[in-house]
Amino acid sequence: MAGKNGTTEQGKNDEKKDFSPIYRCKTESKYVTTLGLDQADKSKSGIGSHKVMLIAAIVSALSVLNFGFILEYAAPAIPQLMHPSVGVLQLNADSSAWFGSLVLAGALAGGLFSGHLMENYGRQSTLILLSIPSTAGWLCIIYAQSVQSLYFGRILTGFSVGMATMAYPIYISEISTVELRGFFGSFFQIGVTTGYVLGAALSMGINWNYLALVGQIIATILGIGMIFMPETPRWLLAQGYRKSGVNSLQRLRGANSHINYELAEIEDNLDNVEPFSYTELFTTNLRKPFFLSVGLASFQQLCGINAVLPFCVYIFNQAGFENGNLVNLIASLSQFSASIAVSVFIDRFGRVLLLTVTGAAMCITCFTFGLYFQLTSQYDINLNWLAMISIFVYFVAFNAGWGGLPMLVISEILPSRARGGVGGLCTGIGWSVGFIISYNFIPLSNAITSQGVFWIFSAANLLATFFVFFLVPETKGKTLEQIELIFNSDKVEGKRVTEV
Repeated sequence: MAGKNGTTEQGKNDEKKDFSPIYRCKTESKYVTTLGLDQADKSKSGIGSHKVMLIAAIVSALSVLNFGFILEYAAPAIPQLMHPSVGVLQLNADSSAWFGSLVLAGALAGGLFSGHLMENYGRQSTLILLSIPSTAGWLCIIYAQSVQSLYFGRILTGFSVGMATMAYPIYISEISTVELRGFFGSFFQIGVTTGYVLGAALSMGINWNYLALVGQIIATILGIGMIFMPETPRWLLAQGYRKSGVNSLQRLRGANSHINYELAEIEDNLDNVEPFSYTELFTTNLRKPFFLSVGLASFQQLCGINAVLPFCVYIFNQAGFENGNLVNLIASLSQFSASIAVSVFIDRFGRVLLLTVTGAAMCITCFTFGLYFQLTSQYDINLNWLAMISIFVYFVAFNAGWGGLPMLVISEILPSRARGGVGGLCTGIGWSVGFIISYNFIPLSNAITSQGVFWIFSAANLLATFFVFFLVPETKGKTLEQIELIFNSDKVEGKRVTEV
């Protein structure tokens, strides 16, 4: 699909030969440029001056809204599909575990495949293409005639989840200005939690197959909408489409914005890199960002969210709540509220502080939720208030930090030449951890009790908190090119850079 920016090989070669300096001249056509390298000419940071960038961020966020809707879908659908009235589609305890977790198996494959797509066909094209397996998966569920069809639908929709996991953060990080990258990056979790709320709210009034139809509509709108959004300037310039890259950057920053300094910085960085090979993963420059990325992706799953979320209604019912769907909706709304709040604080407090504080909060709440199960199993007391506070604070903490920030940080710390491929690999590793946890959640709860499982999650969150605090560098307020220097420069390699 990259051909939309250079439909012939000759056209691409012509762009590669275009070494003309750049400057946007308001009185001429949009392709006329001259040189200016004053840093004072950097584009304005206000959202109002970047309308195209804002629209692109919102439209592309449909990919993560679809992501959230897919994950949320299992919570209300599983209890309905376990009812005898659905006939041949009825799920039992084992098949419901597969229905809830197969989406993560699909995400594993989608995450790995997205790396290839992003590197070879572009970030925008990957976001367009992910609507295909999502649409197909929802149709399999809507018209299912067997449990196997439901499984296949969940795998396909999960495939699109894996593709969106890294494609959206990379797309956002490469189209955003330094000042707005954190704000737009927070759209990841806002989109996901919007999907949660939409799924939970609609499940109060419609059944599982009509709910799947809503998911199919979201995927279709995403695919059509992204066709009209710009490809990232960094990918276009890296592929040799210089004129298209310049035009994309100008379109994103605004017709009257100066793009000279930013373009020079991007091109200077691209001039000093070699093509990426996976054999370099353990070399000096890539070893640490790869290790940190794998750690962030894994701890995002080890915190337990994708064990709790698909079986949310089941957990609330086990905890003694009569209307699990209503409590699930309230929990989803609390997650959405936290995601909105973090968009305000992310560039004020930084990534490291938010991840550390929210990791500690999840550690405490998983422990207290386990304590609830322990006490109610031993004594005849009503501690529903403890369960409610624990799970709600857990959801708020996750969405204020570990929901979207790990993927944002991964998209920032990986070097541009490896961002797509290695980002996809890390996503695949993370989702493989998520699949193992999700599938084994109910069997493990039966084997070591629910409190035992939540205490394991508590320990994992404690490890995640230490991991971030001691090892992850702060990326707030830095360009992607400056972040690369943290790992590539001998002078600063290994040093912790923190801004609060």
